[in-house]
Amino acid sequence: MSRFLQRFGPWLLALSLLLTPFFLPIPIGLRRHPALVALGDRVHIPLLFAITLLLHWRGPLAGRIAASALAAMIIGAAIDVVQIYVGRSALLADWLLDLFGIGMAVSWLLWRRHGQPRYLVPGMLLVAAALFQLRSLPGVIAARQD
Repeated sequence: MSRFLQRFGPWLLALSLLLTPFFLPIPIGLRRHPALVALGDRVHIPLLFAITLLLHWRGPLAGRIAASALAAMIIGAAIDVVQIYVGRSALLADWLLDLFGIGMAVSWLLWRRHGQPRYLVPGMLLVAAALFQLRSLPGVIAARQD
């Protein structure tokens, strides 16, 4: 057991820390603020990006991009199911945001591995799509302040 913890302990700790925000209850005041709701849902993107990178860089899936991406997809789906039991909701839209983050990570990893800019194009399109979804956020914030 000690050898297991020595080898995978830091990796499991980092993974646990990245998963923690998904299981914390969201206070009512924050759930009602439109800007925070829009940004809060988008937290799925960078967290699953980071989880995909962590799975690829450390642990039993190290170096395997496709396996890391698949594991991250499964983790994303599991997160949504488990969130039901901590007073949060399981939404397909959240899982799709997870896929954005995973896709960005895969694109970046492929670019790093092969050094060809064409591998960055899908990731850049996903970044643009994520930013496009936030296009109404300034108006929402301004309307809320009135």
